[in-house]
Amino acid sequence: MIIINHVYGYRLNNDISAKRIGELAQTKCEANSFGQIGCEDIPTSYAELMWGGCDEVNGNVEYSRIKEIVGEREKLRYQTSTQREEALESLEIQRQKENKEIAKRIEKKIASQAAMDSMQCKDYYENKIDHVNKQMREGYSSEQGEIYREKLRHLRNQRNQC
Repeated sequence: MIIINHVYGYRLNNDISAKRIGELAQTKCEANSFGQIGCEDIPTSYAELMWGGCDEVNGNVEYSRIKEIVGEREKLRYQTSTQREEALESLEIQRQKENKEIAKRIEKKIASQAAMDSMQCKDYYENKIDHVNKQMREGYSSEQGEIYREKLRHLRNQRNQC
C-alpha cells in the first residue's frame, strides 16, 4: 500500500515520466524506505507486466538483485560496529578499484583522441605542403619561388608542431 501511495503522489505531476517514477520507487525500495516488501505487496497487474507474476519473480534477475541488496542491508543492521565498519571498508575498497578502472579507460580514450588529433593535424599540413609542391612543379617566377619556399618552411614548422 505504501508503494501505491508513493506512486499515486505523482499523479498530477506531468513533468515526470512513468519510467522515472518507477526508478524513484525502486531506489526507495532498495534503500528499504518502504520496509520489507515482497512481490505480494505490489499490484498484481504490475507484477504480471514486469515479471510475469509473483510466481516468476524468484527467477527474475533484477528482482533477485534487489532482494539481495535489501538482504545485505538487513544483515548490516544486526552486525557489530566493527563488522559493519569492515563491511563498509570492503565496499569502499571495491568502489575505489572500480573508479580506478574507469579512470584508466578514460585516460586511454583521451590519449587515443590526442593521437588522432595529432595525426589529423599532420595530415592537414601534409596536404597543404603537397598542394604547394604541385604548384611549384607547374612552373613559377623567381619572386613566386621565394614565396613558395617561405610558405613551405612555414607549413613544415606547423606540421612539426602537431
